[in-house]
Amino acid sequence: MSDIEIRVTEVEQSPIGHGTLGKVVFEVRSKGGDLFEIPLYGSVDAADFIRVARHYLHDNLARCAEETAEWKLSDEELKELGVII
Repeated sequence: MSDIEIRVTEVEQSPIGHGTLGKVVFEVRSKGGDLFEIPLYGSVDAADFIRVARHYLHDNLARCAEETAEWKLSDEELKELGVII
């Protein structure tokens, strides 16, 4: 079972020209809290805190990529859908 929860919290769509402008907002959390807020405790300087936080952010993003790999669409699928990002 995954320790990451990803859910859609907002979907906006507005007609624009001959298409639709849209936005989807995801909330990504783990059992430890928000994956993009990295709480750290220690007695190191700010530069080292940033280095450690970057490490954990990288790990969290890698876990998200692993958890959502089945969501990935091919270039051909995106082309067929006519979605432009």
